Amino acid sequence: MLVNWTKNCTKGIPVGDSQVLILSPGYNDVDDNTWDIARSLVIDQIENKEIEEEWTKVKKDEYKKASAVYDSDYKRVDGTKHTSEEAYVPATLQDFRVPRACQIVLKTYNKATLNKWNLKETRDEVTKNINYQLMWIDEPSKAQDMYGQNFGHGDKKE
Repeated sequence: MLVNWTKNCTKGIPVGDSQVLILSPGYNDVDDNTWDIARSLVIDQIENKEIEEEWTKVKKDEYKKASAVYDSDYKRVDGTKHTSEEAYVPATLQDFRVPRACQIVLKTYNKATLNKWNLKETRDEVTKNINYQLMWIDEPSKAQDMYGQNFGHGDKKE
């Protein structure tokens, strides 16, 4: 599940006796079952747009195979028993077309998430954005020199 934490600080959400889900600013790639637990604890922040969830609408034949299925009110349902023609599943980076995927990448500041996506991603433009973002996190001026000043963030070299 792609979850965008819109604040400029980290957020901890208890999801078990001794487990805490940490959301970094920007997009986070969260395990579907973990998000299902955390979601009920932060519903007010979702409604206030402090946390944005990314969903993919799918047809019955697709959601029957999914591990996490939600109805039109974003309540979890049993995909094998759900009868609607469509349902929602948590989105992954690969669910988005290249321009939107690149926007998501450039709003992701967690290196572990970016590295995870880099292993799965096959689209050249998205991979280029992931590599740029990884470099930009560590060395913004080097990333701008290598990829060009207007690439990605558009930050200017000092």
